[in-house]
Amino acid sequence: MPTQSQQSSDPKVPKAVQSALEKARKNHSELALILQLRGSGAKPVPSPETTERLAQALTDRATAQSGHRANRMNVFRELGSFVVLGKADFLAHLVAQPEVASVKLNESHPSSVEPIRPVRTGPPSEDGWVDIDS
Repeated sequence: MPTQSQQSSDPKVPKAVQSALEKARKNHSELALILQLRGSGAKPVPSPETTERLAQALTDRATAQSGHRANRMNVFRELGSFVVLGKADFLAHLVAQPEVASVKLNESHPSSVEPIRPVRTGPPSEDGWVDIDS
C-alpha cells in the first residue's frame, strides 16, 4: 500500500485528500474521490471509450493490490474522469496509479443561494401580468 509519505510527495494528491484518506483509514469509513485521467498526446482527456476502459482497469488493479473493491463508481465518459466510493486502503492504491492525473474530494457544499420561491399570489390580471406582494 502506498505510504502516507509517498502520497504527500505526490503532487496529484492534495493535502485535503491526504487528510481525508487518513481520517477514513482511522475511522474504518468510506470516502468518495473524483479522479481525473491523463490524456494522451494533444488530447487533454481520454476518449469516452478509453475513459470507461481505464476506470474499470484501474479499479480492478487497485482491488487486486488492496484486497478491497469499490462500493460505488460512476464514470464521466465525456470528462475523462470518474467518482468512486470505497475504503481508504483501496483508494490509496487507486490514486497511486500512473494513469491518474489528479484527484479531489467528492463533497457537497451547502449553497448560499436561496431556492426560487413561487411568485404567483393570485390569478393573473387581464393583461397576463401577476402582481407580487412585497
